[in-house]
Amino acid sequence: MNIIIADDHALLRDGLKNILCTNSDIHVVAEARDAENLSSIMKTHPCDVLILDICLPGKSGLDVLDEIHKAYPNVGILMLTTYPEKRFAHRAFKSGALGYVTKDASADEVVMAVRKVAQGKKYISANFAAELADDLVTDKPLDLHEKLSRREFEVMQYLIKGKSIKEIAHEMKISQSTVSTFQTRIFQKLKVVNSLSLVRYAIDHGLVT
Repeated sequence: MNIIIADDHALLRDGLKNILCTNSDIHVVAEARDAENLSSIMKTHPCDVLILDICLPGKSGLDVLDEIHKAYPNVGILMLTTYPEKRFAHRAFKSGALGYVTKDASADEVVMAVRKVAQGKKYISANFAAELADDLVTDKPLDLHEKLSRREFEVMQYLIKGKSIKEIAHEMKISQSTVSTFQTRIFQKLKVVNSLSLVRYAIDHGLVT
């Protein structure tokens, strides 16, 4: 199977390559250091699995995930990140990821996740599966940000990075009035009154990437 690794840390990419390439059937065909680099690589390097970090320079890996999933629906996407599953895994799966692994996972777990995703199957860690089961049993209410739509969540990510309405409209290729509408909905759903309280909410819930 052919693999592309997208992460801004060269040391981590090298470590992943060493782990994966000990398996004769796994080939790392390309590496990307940022979202723009990944976009061009995807056009020239067909792959079965994309290993994608949430934190990429210039654009959030979650935004990249949505774009790649739409453009290349047959590519299995495995998120590999420092952020615990409870912070971003739900959102990642909603946006098209098939797997989510944290960077403290063992080499064997990473290989297992890659193989599952390559087969079109979902992969979550045993610990996260247990958390999901607990949530079902206890009927735990969703965090407010889990009620945001995909586009609202994307706008929120830009807002907490200090982007203006005009800048967000340019990045997302939508009108400024649409961004303003999203902002109003976000504030209402998260029960915040301004950008400062939005940033506070994001920090408290580990949503800052």
